[in-house]
Amino acid sequence: MGIATGASSDFFVLDVDGEEGERSLADLIEQHGELPETVTTKTPRGGRHLYFDLPGDADVRNSAGKLGPKLDVRGDGGYVVAPPSRLPNGDYSWIKSPDEIEVAKAPDWLIELITEPKREATSITDGEVPEGERNQTLASRAGSLRRAGFCAQAMEAALLVENQKICNPPLPNNEVRRIAKSVGRYAPENGVSGAPAYKPFPTETLPSPFREFVEQGAEAIGCDASYLALPLLTGAASAIGNTRRIELKKGWTEPSILWSAIVGDSGTMKSPALEAALRPVKQRQEQAWDSHVFALAECEGQKLTYEKELTAWKKSSESGEPPVAPEEPVLPRTWADDLTVEALASLLQLQPRGLLVACDELASWFGGFDRYAQASGGDAARWLEMHGGRSIQVDRKTGEPRTIFVKRASVSVTGGIQPGVLRRALKPQHRESGLAARLLLANPPRKPKVWTEAELGSDRTGAVQQVFEGLYELQGDPNGDEIVPISVSLSSAAKRVWVDFYNEHAEESAIETGDLAAAWAKLEGMAARLALVIQLVEDVQTGVSGEQISAESMRRGIGLVGWFKHENRRAYASFREDSEEREEDAVVEKLIQKGGSMSVRDLQRCGKRWETNEAATKAFERLKEAGKGDWEVVPPGPKGGRPTRQFVLEQEGDDTTGFDDGV
Repeated sequence: MGIATGASSDFFVLDVDGEEGERSLADLIEQHGELPETVTTKTPRGGRHLYFDLPGDADVRNSAGKLGPKLDVRGDGGYVVAPPSRLPNGDYSWIKSPDEIEVAKAPDWLIELITEPKREATSITDGEVPEGERNQTLASRAGSLRRAGFCAQAMEAALLVENQKICNPPLPNNEVRRIAKSVGRYAPENGVSGAPAYKPFPTETLPSPFREFVEQGAEAIGCDASYLALPLLTGAASAIGNTRRIELKKGWTEPSILWSAIVGDSGTMKSPALEAALRPVKQRQEQAWDSHVFALAECEGQKLTYEKELTAWKKSSESGEPPVAPEEPVLPRTWADDLTVEALASLLQLQPRGLLVACDELASWFGGFDRYAQASGGDAARWLEMHGGRSIQVDRKTGEPRTIFVKRASVSVTGGIQPGVLRRALKPQHRESGLAARLLLANPPRKPKVWTEAELGSDRTGAVQQVFEGLYELQGDPNGDEIVPISVSLSSAAKRVWVDFYNEHAEESAIETGDLAAAWAKLEGMAARLALVIQLVEDVQTGVSGEQISAESMRRGIGLVGWFKHENRRAYASFREDSEEREEDAVVEKLIQKGGSMSVRDLQRCGKRWETNEAATKAFERLKEAGKGDWEVVPPGPKGGRPTRQFVLEQEGDDTTGFDDGV
């Protein structure tokens, strides 16, 4: 059961979260005085909710940690879960129920600490949310409630009230219930650290013969199926290139461009998987090279003939047209590993279909984004344009032509990278720009290598090779030297599947924040791109071109995106944990420099990241949770004064300080 707090209920709630919250509350009481007994509940995690009467002129809003660590306030716009609600981690129960005691008046000192200065209202007022914004607004509210621990039933009750109060006109009740049910699938407090468990790659979403190739190849190589599936799909997308785009509606198309990264430590068989999956792409390049060598030799013969004819024409007294010089043959390219934008732009001018960038180690690709310090973000910005299949322009200081213009820059990217390298490579600016969100990631847990007699059969590799040959034979609408993509529309059944996915995905997106919100925004279009690749593989395999996306292909693309969503949660959780570990190490280093103990104010003076009292306190609390130290009260010195609260680093051993004398 969820209860709204604030002005609408005439009470606010003090949320005391566990032992840490109790210590913060004790500090407040010591400084300001006791709190009166009031209606109180016990939370599943051992915390307390204290209910207090809200004075009519007080502006009390939600806050987290404002009064102290793990001591929050639920006021205007807030909700709390009340007994007899049950969550997976326990039940809510009364310590002092409304039948036993009345909601007490909060002491003046508490009101002063939590009251906001009066200002113009910026929150949503009654009946303010119009059509077109109602679903997203309620989904966002539902996300906040879920993170606060509300079960689906409590969210539903709260959202039904909110719907009538703020939506104009209100959504149908069954639509509100659907939003609550959708958001209720996620675990409460979704943002806590700790990566979710790995889910096996859904090979059933792959079209034949890709599925059989991936399943047999994973067994033969001894790698995770995702290590084959991601580069295989990315290679297929590059083979299609600029010949096709999927049309979701008039004005919205998505190109056949994918970026993928298989993540794993050295020895996890990334390289053999990449080699096997990209063999069709590289074999076509090898065949093109053999033909190109022959064409070059033929051109040299033509040049000799031309020069003789030109000499004869110049000596001739007859007027006539001069001989035509032979054109230099262009080497058809399917892939490249020169990662500079200038080099790629030069290649793309001659390869209107597009290219695949394939790297055994993607670290070099990420490194290129920061190659030119003065033009920070310049290359990265062009890569973002290439992900959308849009135009790029490169101005050169030397060489001809000075300006390179590519109308439709289609570049798919795939490769391997180690987890630590990926975490370091995805810098804040790359996450903020959305570049990181465009990567489809696979980071399976490492498994021990076991000898196997299994092999990847020639029937499997041959079938995949034939599909790639068919994809490379696809043609767009010819327009001189460029390729104009043919738009592939959705069948009516596929459109229904897409619309259902779009609406549900939008609700999920509304509750995500930070890196995951950026990833969710890009995964929307990835479902369509994957459906396009799957459909064209099916068409080439069966020899039938329906010129539309089927409902089954759309469902498979959406199924793959569901897996990538889960994998993104795992990846970003590990990034967060790694960041927190680095933060802990930095604080430990400062403690060691200070002799093993510091006050909050001491840490505030050590750098901008800890300059606020809240940031410094949280940094020490994380160390405490990790078992690396604890708080101690240091009594006044010989000159008197007040006791100080110090954080003391945990030392190795029982009887030694761990520090040299005099430090």
